[in-house]
Amino acid sequence: MTPPKTYRGLQTLIGCMNWLRCHAAARDHENIAAQSFSAVIKPITILLKVNRPGKGKLIWTKEAQKALEIIKDRISSPTMIYHPDWTLPFVLTCDASKYAMGYILTQIKDGRSQIIRVNSKTLSETQCRYSATEREALCIVWAVVGAKGYVDKAATPNQDQSRKALGFSSTSSSISANYRPPL
Repeated sequence: MTPPKTYRGLQTLIGCMNWLRCHAAARDHENIAAQSFSAVIKPITILLKVNRPGKGKLIWTKEAQKALEIIKDRISSPTMIYHPDWTLPFVLTCDASKYAMGYILTQIKDGRSQIIRVNSKTLSETQCRYSATEREALCIVWAVVGAKGYVDKAATPNQDQSRKALGFSSTSSSISANYRPPL
């Protein structure tokens, strides 16, 4: 993979990387939000806003090059994604940072953690202004909805960075209140 030279090439690169995102996702036991695909690719996606069509030649930054190298490294040594064992419980691990969130759905089999599903997303400008607790709550709801096909079939303990987000006990935020019904 070489850096793109045009806006269209940038769109194509991002599309190809999104297609391979499950193989370039955060590894189990990493800081999920900070190392998620969405967080890693952010310097490249920012170029979509900076380098609009008709604005001249595409400007490729050092940060974008570093992100491209990280993604190339992860794609060349992909994480194994396993088929679920429906007789075992699932573990849903969620994390949210200031600008991205992600989750890893795993199962413990023979004492080893096996990744079943991985996903991440970049937060919108509005979501970036949420408090840490609200971002964690948003992440939990998004993860549960995203892993619904798996989670519905088994009792799934949730490991989360912010226990407040699970209980909603100390916040009176309307955003957190909106997430109570799905959970």
